[in-house]
Amino acid sequence: MLERIRSLIGSWLAWVIIGLLVIPFAFWGIGSYIQPDSTVAVAEVDGEPIPFQLFQRELRRQGNELQRLLGERYSPDQLDQPAIRSQVAERLVNNRLLTDRARATGLVVSDEALSDSLAQTPALQGEDGQFDPQRYEQMLRLQGITAPDFESNLRAALVMRQITQGVAGSAFITDYELDLLAGILLERRDLVFTSLPAERYLEQVEVEPEAVEAHYREQADRYRSTARVTVDYVLLEPGSSGTGAEPDEQTLRERYRQREDSFVQPERRQVRHILIEVPEDAADEVVAAARERAQALRQQTIEGADFAALARKASDDVGSAARGGDLGEFGRGVMDPQFEQVAFKLPAEEVSEPVRTPFGFHLIEVTRIVQEQRQPFEAVRDELAAELRREQAEGELLERADELHNLAFEYPESLTPAADALGLEVRTTPPFDAGGLDEGPAAHDGFVEAAFSKQVLAEGLNSDLITLDDTRYAVLRLRSHQPAENRPLDEVREQIVAELREEKARDMARKQGEAIVEALRAGTDREALAAEHSLEWDRSSAVSRSQRDVIPAAAMTGAFAAPAPAPGETSYGGQSLGDGDYFIYGVTGVDAAPADTRQQILAQLRQELAQLHQQGAMQAYLTALGADAEVRYYPENFLTD
Repeated sequence: MLERIRSLIGSWLAWVIIGLLVIPFAFWGIGSYIQPDSTVAVAEVDGEPIPFQLFQRELRRQGNELQRLLGERYSPDQLDQPAIRSQVAERLVNNRLLTDRARATGLVVSDEALSDSLAQTPALQGEDGQFDPQRYEQMLRLQGITAPDFESNLRAALVMRQITQGVAGSAFITDYELDLLAGILLERRDLVFTSLPAERYLEQVEVEPEAVEAHYREQADRYRSTARVTVDYVLLEPGSSGTGAEPDEQTLRERYRQREDSFVQPERRQVRHILIEVPEDAADEVVAAARERAQALRQQTIEGADFAALARKASDDVGSAARGGDLGEFGRGVMDPQFEQVAFKLPAEEVSEPVRTPFGFHLIEVTRIVQEQRQPFEAVRDELAAELRREQAEGELLERADELHNLAFEYPESLTPAADALGLEVRTTPPFDAGGLDEGPAAHDGFVEAAFSKQVLAEGLNSDLITLDDTRYAVLRLRSHQPAENRPLDEVREQIVAELREEKARDMARKQGEAIVEALRAGTDREALAAEHSLEWDRSSAVSRSQRDVIPAAAMTGAFAAPAPAPGETSYGGQSLGDGDYFIYGVTGVDAAPADTRQQILAQLRQELAQLHQQGAMQAYLTALGADAEVRYYPENFLTD
């Protein structure tokens, strides 16, 4: 089976590319404190959901890890990147696939193997290098997890390690593969090169009339004109419906009464906190230990300790800890209900008792209170008046749009009745094709579509009402139509001549360049050829494959595929470029790395390639597992807006 899976991996080069595309871990931020919904799933594997809370926990784990690795060089906002959130969801699916596979194959970890793993964990060893039960208990308290739960998770991790080590251990790298890659990475070439521009041959090109005519006959469809129309139209827009009458005082006050709540800025609070993380389902002794730790931190603040400093040192929320526990300013309805209830009752600059939420225990301090603010009627009177005028004008516009639609339908062969009844002007567009115009109504897709519709183009009737945007409406009818047709030869003759001249110039440059390359290969002096053809040779030493700024990329492959020259000789080649120029290159020397450097890079490459092959084998194994399972993602539940 592993051979079949390995066939999915591809060549070593594919893994070099994959290695460059690794997405970094995400960071943990404030978003988790919005109350989660335990019924929401981010994915399903064979009908079994992966809950959103597990997704959040994995994000938090990554955040904690990167906080240790990067310190201050991170931004919690990276959590919102779709690529990162998708990566986390995929990792959870892969873990589920591996777990299911382990269960199906009967893989187990014995009690003895579990004990050995605990004993060999450096963090759980005392100064004598032996397992220290007290350190183990301390670690459990810090993580807020019971020993049975931790050991169950460890047992599952060891089972998955058996699978991953077995799959990754099947990957190997051959000496040929290693030597090939080392040669590619280390090789440097000394080059001479020049370019033969196609432009210099344009003046030498003559295009016979017969060639133009033959080209036109063979490719007449290339010079076919597009269908074009000119239309008359009636445009209804806000300026054509007035601005609405001035509302009276009673109407304004009634509107204020209806919208009074919208003129209130609710109370907002700026809060900072310290989190002692503990799972919802933690054992009583774990909860008690977490509460005791939170209470001890609160006592330190009472005795004068700086809250922000304590948050940076002790808070389990790495996102806010770096900001001294600051969660910013927020109103009601954002935070977890238990958290919010205390935060909006707490006096400023007073530290709360420990508050339990699904995330653990919080110490909360309100640093600023923005009181509710209510705008009086006089302050918003002009705003209300403008709003009522706008609503009235919009209502009138909609009524007139409906009337325009009806009149255009009742008098389908003319726009004049509708224009006269509504006091509008019949206007005419410039000619346009299916691409429309850059400005005016014909820049709108709906307008262009109507102009080329069967109703307008074939039947000669008024169009239906066209909604250009929320405030503009139009009806159009055909004034003239120019069908698509072959443009006369005289009209496109200059274009064809220019194309044929350029094509011939490119061909002449290619043929001349190939002749020069052949002469160089035959031993003709390079400088003599340069003088004969007005060329200038450039040189560059120790060029690597990655130096794309030395010679054109199109020529780089040939330059590094050319055979290594004998001492004192040059391997020549040439390549037509996209702009028609012909690029000529010569390899004057090939430099392999010294033996000691090569040995160093070989050792490093062997390790890196082995890792890439192992990752590839594991990814192929997961792909095979996923193909045999029913996996469904719910991106709407884990991607942010």
